[in-house]
Amino acid sequence: MKKVVSVLISLILTLQSIGLISVNAADIIMRKSLEINKTAVPPIIDGKIDEAVWKSKVNIPVDSLYIGRGFNGTEAKFGMLWDNTYLYVAVDVKESDADFVYDLNDKWDEQDSITMFFDPTSHKSSPYISSDMEVSFTYRPNSNTPGFTFGKSLNYGKKDENKILRAINEYGDGWICETAIPWDMLSFDPYLTKTLGFELIVNDKDSDGSKASQAWCAYNKDSFVNDTSGYGTIVLSDKMVEADSSDNILFREDFEGYNEGDIPTGWISDVSERSTPMSVERFIWDEIESNSLVFDGADSGKQARITAPAQWDNYVIEVDVCFDKVLDNNRWASIMFRVPANGKNPYNEMSIRKSEVWEISYRDEDNKWSIPFIGSWNKGSLDFNKSYTIKVRVFNNNIKEYIKSGEDADFELLADKTLEENILERGKIGFEADQCKVAFDNIKVTRLTVKDIKSNIASTMEALSGPIIPTFTADYSDGVTNEPVSAQKVRIYSSDENVIKVTDGKLYPLKAGKCKIKIIYHNVEKDIEVKVVPSAKEIRTVSISHDKGYIFWTKDHTDLSDIKFTEKLGNNTSREITGRDCQWSFDNSDVAQYSNDKIQIYRTGKTTATVSRNGVSTNVLLFARMSTEENYVLYEEDFNGLSDGAMPNGWKIKKGTSASKVGVKNGAFEIDARESKDNTAGVLLPEYLSNFGNYSIEADVTNLASNNGANWNSIMYRIQNNELPYYQMTVRKDATANNGVEFAEFNKDGAWNVKKTTFFTESINESKMYHYTVKAYSNRIRQWINGMPLMESDKAGSYLKGRVGFQAKGSKMRIDNIKITLLEEPMPVLIINEDKYARVVEADTKIAMAPTIVSEIYSLEDFERIVSKGAAATAILTVNKDLDVLGYDSNNVIGNVSSMYDVMKRRVIPAFRVNDMASANAIAKYLKNNMIEDAFVISKKPELVRKAREIYTFIRGIVEFDSLSSNAGAKELMYVRDTVNGSFSNIALIPKDGATRYNIKFLQQRLITVWVKEAIDGNSSSDMELVGIHNIITAGANGIVTDSPEVARRALAFYNHDTTIVRKPFLVAHRGAPKLAPENTIEGCEIAFELGADTIENDIYHTKADKDGKQYLVVMHDETIDRTTNGSGKVFEKTLEELSKYFVNKQFPIKYPNAKIPTLDQYFNKFTGKDQVIFVEIKGNDLVTADLHTDLVRRTGYDSHLVTISFEKEQLRRVNEMLPGMSLGFLYGGPQNTSNVYESLRFALFNAQKSNSSFMPKYSYVSKEFLEISKHRGMLICPWTFNDKASIIKYFKMGISSITTNFPQFFSDWAAELNSRNDEMSVKNGDSISLKADVITFKGDIKEVVPDVVVLTCGDKLDVNNNTITAKKAGDAYVTLRYSAKLSEAQGDTYDLYTQPIKIHVESDETILVETPTPEFMEEVTPTPAPVPSVRVEPTLKIPTSSYSEEIKGHWAEQSVIDLSEKGFISGYKDGTIKLNKLITREEFIKLLLTAAGYEPSNKKKSSFSDNDKISKWALGYIIKASELGIINGYKNNTIRPSAYVTRAEMATMIIKAFGYEKSENLTLKFKDAKKIPSWAAGYVNKAYELSIIKGYKDSEIKPNANLSRAEAFTVIKRCMEI
Repeated sequence: MKKVVSVLISLILTLQSIGLISVNAADIIMRKSLEINKTAVPPIIDGKIDEAVWKSKVNIPVDSLYIGRGFNGTEAKFGMLWDNTYLYVAVDVKESDADFVYDLNDKWDEQDSITMFFDPTSHKSSPYISSDMEVSFTYRPNSNTPGFTFGKSLNYGKKDENKILRAINEYGDGWICETAIPWDMLSFDPYLTKTLGFELIVNDKDSDGSKASQAWCAYNKDSFVNDTSGYGTIVLSDKMVEADSSDNILFREDFEGYNEGDIPTGWISDVSERSTPMSVERFIWDEIESNSLVFDGADSGKQARITAPAQWDNYVIEVDVCFDKVLDNNRWASIMFRVPANGKNPYNEMSIRKSEVWEISYRDEDNKWSIPFIGSWNKGSLDFNKSYTIKVRVFNNNIKEYIKSGEDADFELLADKTLEENILERGKIGFEADQCKVAFDNIKVTRLTVKDIKSNIASTMEALSGPIIPTFTADYSDGVTNEPVSAQKVRIYSSDENVIKVTDGKLYPLKAGKCKIKIIYHNVEKDIEVKVVPSAKEIRTVSISHDKGYIFWTKDHTDLSDIKFTEKLGNNTSREITGRDCQWSFDNSDVAQYSNDKIQIYRTGKTTATVSRNGVSTNVLLFARMSTEENYVLYEEDFNGLSDGAMPNGWKIKKGTSASKVGVKNGAFEIDARESKDNTAGVLLPEYLSNFGNYSIEADVTNLASNNGANWNSIMYRIQNNELPYYQMTVRKDATANNGVEFAEFNKDGAWNVKKTTFFTESINESKMYHYTVKAYSNRIRQWINGMPLMESDKAGSYLKGRVGFQAKGSKMRIDNIKITLLEEPMPVLIINEDKYARVVEADTKIAMAPTIVSEIYSLEDFERIVSKGAAATAILTVNKDLDVLGYDSNNVIGNVSSMYDVMKRRVIPAFRVNDMASANAIAKYLKNNMIEDAFVISKKPELVRKAREIYTFIRGIVEFDSLSSNAGAKELMYVRDTVNGSFSNIALIPKDGATRYNIKFLQQRLITVWVKEAIDGNSSSDMELVGIHNIITAGANGIVTDSPEVARRALAFYNHDTTIVRKPFLVAHRGAPKLAPENTIEGCEIAFELGADTIENDIYHTKADKDGKQYLVVMHDETIDRTTNGSGKVFEKTLEELSKYFVNKQFPIKYPNAKIPTLDQYFNKFTGKDQVIFVEIKGNDLVTADLHTDLVRRTGYDSHLVTISFEKEQLRRVNEMLPGMSLGFLYGGPQNTSNVYESLRFALFNAQKSNSSFMPKYSYVSKEFLEISKHRGMLICPWTFNDKASIIKYFKMGISSITTNFPQFFSDWAAELNSRNDEMSVKNGDSISLKADVITFKGDIKEVVPDVVVLTCGDKLDVNNNTITAKKAGDAYVTLRYSAKLSEAQGDTYDLYTQPIKIHVESDETILVETPTPEFMEEVTPTPAPVPSVRVEPTLKIPTSSYSEEIKGHWAEQSVIDLSEKGFISGYKDGTIKLNKLITREEFIKLLLTAAGYEPSNKKKSSFSDNDKISKWALGYIIKASELGIINGYKNNTIRPSAYVTRAEMATMIIKAFGYEKSENLTLKFKDAKKIPSWAAGYVNKAYELSIIKGYKDSEIKPNANLSRAEAFTVIKRCMEI
């Protein structure tokens, strides 16, 4: 029924929240309140509730709210008690199904658990404050110790879980959790405050995945994390609960009843390597055998610990111990005390060695020992097989250690010591043994309580006689009496603070009267009646104080009455006095002196002033400044004169830092935080600095050593509470990382809040000092390194004052020349580096990523026109070595770099042209020295660009080329790529004549940014200039370099119909097609290419060296093969032979059961000849991978098809060093500042420039604005990895340069390019013609479309209606064709494609319509010398020169080549080779054969073969003709396999048919391999042999199934033509 009510309430609240009903929630459910009793006898925290104090107390149902599913009748009840030290909670959970889910590590809410929420201040709001706490206890089977976590709260960073006592106990179908929460963890005083907020949730997780949660109060809430508004209220009652008289025995154990080998129930065993655990064994004590706890480990290195389920804070532990065997006499046995719940260190320990030496020790979190006390028993070594009893008594931080032998009646006190540090507050007990055989027995743990506390507080006091400092002694339950007690451990309260005021444990009697002083010490409370009598003394000065504690004073300041103090009098009143009412003295007379009622200043500095009045004094700091100086110096330290190891005066070691790890060394200060214990380690500067917050902090710092690049050192400032929270300037060892420099907050909950990140321009050099500067004023901060402004933020308003310090994490830090000065005025606006970047005026166009506009400056008129209006994004200025800006020649100086840059900055990007080395040096150094980052250097001499880039990382390089053929081959284009990359550039400036779509795509696909220089001769009209720019735009250039930027803007504005794509985003298939075939396999990549991928991305690791020492590169994404193969283990731990045994079949076990792990070499061999690119990602940071990669590329010559990418900059650096022409991509997976795109741009530029690579970030951090501003800097941004179609469409329409995806199939049918059927057409005036175009899809399909005709120039000469042109006036006009394509059926998912300009010539006379076809060909990109076939490739069709004469000279096919070349049937490739030994494909041979036989190609656009889409365009007509003539018939599955190699049998069949011969009837040949001739080819092979077209081989074989080389093909064709 309760569940039904809960569900109804939840439903009503939900309906109310969405406005369907209106109900006052308070009418439905009231906030719960629970009154709990105080107990004089604390419960034993053992998970049992059978003690009298819990009787009838664990009965509060947890039933206000049920959340989740799978309610199964779980009943949960709880109870609470309290005393002066703890809040006790017991929870009883009964599950009807006893289905417990457990041991899910930190996922406490996904297992059976109990969560308690505390709101000590009852603020009932969100978010948490520092005193709030959330703790979760999780069920553990067969254990007395629950799992523990601080839940989802953020406040646990500075709370210590070891302070919480807890235990569980399982019974039948339920479990009990019992805990003691110290009040001080909640910052709660139960004497002063009697209420607090509380909530309790019980989670019941079942093995079927269902989870039901139930809460105690849930006042109008079903979520309690970080929000206390729904908690109930706990009311502390002073009514005592009934309890049995207690003998204070917490635990006893004699091990009887256990079997040998048992570990007692609830005990936690922990052993060192190769050691056996302590367990119950039979053991002889003083010749008597009994069950005991035994450790048998008298060998080197053996050690064991065991923790008992007894826990409290103050207790006495007694145990019998007996040594049987030891490795040597220094071996020991010990009592562990105050052990954490998990049985692990840290813990305290009392040990006794066989040699009689005793110790009190502490073992820290890092297993390091500290031994503050050591001594001897002075009775000689302990005897073997003799019993001794050792005892530890611990109360607060006092430890007493005792021992006696078996025959002794009384204990002997060995030590009575008080520890000031390294002692825990509470915990379990346990035992430890080291390299010995030893037994423990008869364990007894007794709780210590206070019997009485005594003080020196008198019953009568005189008013105004304070302060009175009380002292205390206590008597204890174990008989120890009159033990001194630290006043800090005693809480004192006054019933009337007007009579006696209590401050910091001191009593101040103020006036006559009576009151009670209450003393609370642990479990004892005592009231003392005090009478205060009138004072017999005059009212006197009690104290004087200054409100700030510091004074600023200049030399010309003389009036002491300006300084105000507060004088406190003995009657508890105060009044204001001035500096003139006091006497002054100074501890540093060099800075200031007092005379004649004035302060005389002698130099700038700091001194402490002692200010006195009526025998009472106070100290204030005086900061002196000479009148001519600007700032007060708050602190200076250069460590000169300080000895090594010293700490400067007033410095404090930060909590958690070892003293040995900090100190002066060789005239500077060092902090070593490389060990985990000291990670982080730090120091605080003098405490008086906490009075300030508007200051400048400067220091020389370096990172002497670091565990890794992410470790850091820092300046802390505005430190609160001498610990936290605070702000800091963080500098990582790798300061070039995106977060290399941070402005961060370490908040009050002990958690980092990084408010802003940036980077420095170099990694911190271990041998170099860097000058760090932080300035803070009000809520604003700024940070510099070496004078370079790095960041500014206004997010520093939470803490406006605070101490200063330095700290390191995982690094060793050296600090020198510290100077802190006062900031008295707000800081002016800071211009940081990214603020200096030009804000380019974007062109008005709908082209996605329209080409950037660049213009050259030849005169001041050009400069004014271009810069003032922002007509161009970039302006090119020619400079000389004197940094003059030149006009049309070297003698025409039009200005200087400094003045012209001042006008340009933030408006137009400068590109500085250099023509000699001196000029390159001068401009690079100028830019570096002035921290000008947003700039280019340009030259026709690549070595000049490289030199400038070597000097200054940020400068971007442009290499200009005077010539580039319009039909450039791979060799010429690769020269461009190699030259650009080799000069540390990414931008190629090419002439207009070379700006074909093919050339531009070739370079862009290899990550070269292409700018095109528009060349207009003096006779060109403005229309022709416009047409020239349209040619550049529609060719897909990234930039237009023009003298007429206004014309370029007008041309760009023309494209305003819809989103326009002028360059197809390159489709990068991520690991192939991983949703269709196994990732990173040959099979997957073949599919991806078939689907239209331009590029394949794969990942490589190196193998383990085989027996010959050889290592290979294999294609695999993960470090291990576990995820994708039927094997397991790390790639680099297996040889290639071992890896070859596995199948990559986990993803597609049925479809691809036998897919193998490919080598990179196999990739290269498979895809050689295809005009496609592979992005090879080097995984990991092992440089062996880069070395093997570069070696393979050199051997195969495959670099023309390759881009190397990596997340590791060092891998890219290595590749660049070995292959300077290789294009590189820097993968970046970290966040970018999406709120400040220029900050992101600066980071991207720096990283790209540093590794001379393109920038490849995670796509989700890339915005349209970021792409646009990157474009103007010549950057190609290549994001990864797109896996949802919506994002793909979004970024496609943004004009992204490439799209890396796991789904290449999304793109297959999208339109990628629009081509006109004609470049130029003539039409008679008055006639009409219709224009058509072909759309090419991503996967290469060609379809005819009816485009829209759009006039570019001379519109008066034409009438246009859709795709029809009517001529109306003689002359020339230019048009382009537009096609609107779809990405999906959703509205707005459309884009426009355009053809390049088409010339329409209107004839006035009667003419014949002439159409000039657009030449189409595919260029071969085949590395030499690999003798492998080119796929979908055609050699050039011109009559060759003798450029390959040297190649054929002496070759057996030399004469055939010469004869066929002279007839025009064959020619060389664009790179000047003929490649005689290269295998010939079917489509290549068919075209050669039909050409030689005199056949014209068919005009049809499509063949009947099912793999028509794989036929190259240049071969299509010939294949259709050969099919029509019956020369070829295709294969059984109706494929033609155009890229397959021709066999000799196929060749013989085709030539006999093509040249009109009948096949031979004689099917018997005398060749040894005649049986291998296919039956369908036998007659044709025989005929070819009869005609001497083929002659066989010397070994009497015909080799019918061997592939044909180009030399063989040329020879048989020549023979055919000679018959």
